[in-house]
Amino acid sequence: MPLFPIFVFHCFFIIIIYSFSYVCYILDYYKNIFIHDGFYIYL
Repeated sequence: MPLFPIFVFHCFFIIIIYSFSYVCYILDYYKNIFIHDGFYIYL
């Protein structure tokens, strides 16, 4: 069964990409909060 390792690698790759995009989304979300707090502090 040569397709099984390819299938596992494909699922693993999708999980990595999904996790990376999720982490980037969270970092961007907190960065926006931090920037807004900084603007409020300066105002």
